[in-house]
Amino acid sequence: MDQKLKLALLDMNAGRPNQGMRCIRDIANIYKREFDITEFDVRITNEVPDTSFDVYISSGGPGNPLEGNGIWDKKWYQLVDDLWEYNQKTSFQKIYVFCVSLFSNGLPSF
Repeated sequence: MDQKLKLALLDMNAGRPNQGMRCIRDIANIYKREFDITEFDVRITNEVPDTSFDVYISSGGPGNPLEGNGIWDKKWYQLVDDLWEYNQKTSFQKIYVFCVSLFSNGLPSF
């Protein structure tokens, strides 16, 4: 049996009900035979995955992501920087990241 790919779902909704995150979960579950899925509640518990996942999906969230609490936002941006750096150094097995972006008051939010 082949090893499953690792999928990280990053919930950026700060505990607020959100149809986008529900849809992301529903779609991810269609592929649960191919992926081990782990969900991280970024804004509530400051959970951010490490760089060992094959695919990352980050939901949109309320407000401006540049205005974090000084904990989750630094961890999230560090993860993005680490993944970017990894992908710049390798030409073989890239790590894929999909970030949902919403607009609130004209400022991008992801």
